[in-house]
Amino acid sequence: MEKMEVLRYRLYEAIEKGEKKEVLFLSRKLDKYIVEKTKQLLKEKEKHFKECV
Repeated sequence: MEKMEVLRYRLYEAIEKGEKKEVLFLSRKLDKYIVEKTKQLLKEKEKHFKECV
């Protein structure tokens, strides 16, 4: 989760400074990271479920 924390921190800094382009860039990057992580976790859960059944 370290990468997510760094992105979130940088996003908060950009919001405070009012850097619109940086806010958009970082929010998209954070969204992509969350989607990737969610997909990875779902694959792991699916694999575990198949092993149990």
